[in-house]
Amino acid sequence: MIYDTLNNLPNYLGLCNSLDSVIEFIMARDINNLPAGRTRIDGDKAVVTVSTVTPQASDKAPFVRHDNHLTLETDLEGSELFEVSLGEFSPTRPADEAADTTVGTAGTSIAGMLCEGRFALYLAGEPYKSGLRAQGCGKLKKAVFTMELDPDEVQAQVQRQAMQAFDREMAQGAYYDSLRLGGELSQMRMDTLEYNELENLCLLLPEQDQLVLRGKYSCEEGWQQLDMEIPLQTAAQPQAQPVLTDTFDGVQVQLKGTQGTITLSPAPKTDQWGDIGIRVEQEHSYPILGAYNEYVDVCIGEQEDGFFRPVVYLLTKDGVVEYVDVLRCLMFGNAMVCQDPIYFANNGVALELCGSEVNLRRADGSVLELAPLSAEWSAQEIPYSVTGSYNYTSENGWNWMDLGSDGSVQLGVQNNSRIDQGDAAYLGVVPEGMVLGVSTSETADGMPGITFVAAVKYDLYNETLNLTMIDGQNPFAEGKTQLQLTRCPDN
Repeated sequence: MIYDTLNNLPNYLGLCNSLDSVIEFIMARDINNLPAGRTRIDGDKAVVTVSTVTPQASDKAPFVRHDNHLTLETDLEGSELFEVSLGEFSPTRPADEAADTTVGTAGTSIAGMLCEGRFALYLAGEPYKSGLRAQGCGKLKKAVFTMELDPDEVQAQVQRQAMQAFDREMAQGAYYDSLRLGGELSQMRMDTLEYNELENLCLLLPEQDQLVLRGKYSCEEGWQQLDMEIPLQTAAQPQAQPVLTDTFDGVQVQLKGTQGTITLSPAPKTDQWGDIGIRVEQEHSYPILGAYNEYVDVCIGEQEDGFFRPVVYLLTKDGVVEYVDVLRCLMFGNAMVCQDPIYFANNGVALELCGSEVNLRRADGSVLELAPLSAEWSAQEIPYSVTGSYNYTSENGWNWMDLGSDGSVQLGVQNNSRIDQGDAAYLGVVPEGMVLGVSTSETADGMPGITFVAAVKYDLYNETLNLTMIDGQNPFAEGKTQLQLTRCPDN
C-alpha cells in the first residue's frame, strides 16, 4: 500500500489510467464539499463514495481484499486506524465476485493512522481493514475512491521491464553461442516474459517518484531477483518520447517508445521480390512485434544474400542491437517480429550506414559490422521446449505436427488426407509464446504449400502445446485463432 499526504498525490501519476483520473479529480477541487453518497469520476472505472461511519474495534473488523480494484481512502472529518496484512490471508467465506470483495483473516499485519490531509492507497490483491477506532474519535466522515485496474497496461510495463533487465544481463556476458544454438537462450527469454505476472510480484515504493515491482528473471544460473523500476510521471514532468525514423529503398521504419511500425512501398528494390512470390503492390504498414526495449537509434540496411534483403536495426538505450529481418519475416507471412538482441553487439552509441550495410559505433571508438552477425543470429534452433510430436483431434478428424530442433516440420491434416513437409524458423517471443514461422512445400499430389506465423507455448503440467495464430491460416482448424495440441506419449 501507499501512505502519503494529499499534497503529494501528483507524484503518483502514471501508475494506471483510472488512478490518474482520481488524482486529477482530487487536485481540481475541495473534496470536503463532495456530496454524500456515490459520485462517478471516470464512468464506472473510478467512483468516490462519501459517508459518515462509526469506527469499530480492530478485532470486530475483518480483512477485505479486492483483486481487480485499487482503493484510495482519506478522512474528511476525524481520524481512524488501518491495518494491512503481512501474512497469509485466509478467506472466511466465498468471494463476492460482483463486488470484487473477499473477506477473511490474516495472521500478521502493520497498522497506521489516517486523518485529514492524508490518504492510504490499498493495492489490488492486498488484504486490509480500515475505519478502525482511534483514541478520542467518534464519528468519522471519509471519502473512499475505488478504481478499476488497467491490467493489460500494467502487465505490459512489467514484462518490458523484465525483458530489459534480462537483456542487460545477457549483454554483459560472453557470446552466448551454445545457449543460442541449443534453444536455451530463447527459452530463458520466454520464461522471463511468462513468469512476471502481476499476482507473482511484490510492490515496493522506495521513493516518491518510483514504483518497484520485485519479480524474477531466468538465466543460466537459475532464477535471479529482479527489481523492475517504473517511474511515476508527475504533471510537471511529462515524459516526451522521441520519434525515430529511417527509409531505405521502399522500406520505412518509425519508432516511438516501444511502439514501432515497418512500412513497405512499391519500389525498384521491393519489386525484385516478385521473383520469389512476394509482391508489394501498394503501401502497407506492419506493427513490430516482440519489441520490449526503449530505443535511441534506428537504421535500415541490407544483409548480403544475392538479392534485396533489408534489415531494420534497432539500438536500445542500453547499447544493444536488435533487428527485424524484413524479408525473412515476409517469407512466412505478414508479421514483422523483432528478433532477440544480438548480445555480442553491445556497448553501442549509434548506428551508421556504410554503403548498403549497417555498422554499430561503440563507446570505445570501435566499429562492428552487423550484417554478418544478424545472418548468424537468425540461425538459432527451434527452442527445445516446444519441439516434439503433437496431436489434435477435431470434428474433421485427426491432425498431427512433428517439429524438430533443426527447423524441420511435418503436418498431417484430417486423417492424413493432406501431409505437408517444410521448415520452421524461430522469430522471437511475444506474451502468447515463442513465435515460429512455418512454410511448407507443394504436396506430393500437387497441392500448394502453406505458410503461417504462430506463437507456441508448452504447458508442462498438461503436456499440451498452446498455439496462437498471428498470421496466415490455421492448418488444423480453419478460422480458429487458438488451439491446444497434445504431446505424443513417446516424446
